[in-house]
Amino acid sequence: MSTDRKRNVFDELMIADNKILKELDNDDHKKILDIFAKRVGLYKKLADETHDPITKAIIDSKKSVIMSDMGLLSAQYDIRDDITKIISRLDALEEKVSHIQNHKTL
Repeated sequence: MSTDRKRNVFDELMIADNKILKELDNDDHKKILDIFAKRVGLYKKLADETHDPITKAIIDSKKSVIMSDMGLLSAQYDIRDDITKIISRLDALEEKVSHIQNHKTL
């Protein structure tokens, strides 16, 4: 087999990962987390198919980084949702206080 046809496992991984990353044009955080889960699956599959322990360790390390990113993204979305809820409650409280003040001045 010529070297032109031979693909390095990392080249194969990068090409497949980039195809998945092209799906990230969506702002839906659940879709983004699903895409990251696909990436984890891809890295796991290639690590399992690799017989070289060093290559396997590198791929597993990259998979761990992606999993950490998933956790951070999930936490970020949870925090953003909590902040939105707090702001909504503060706005409602502010309306109540304003309403009470208007009644006192009348």
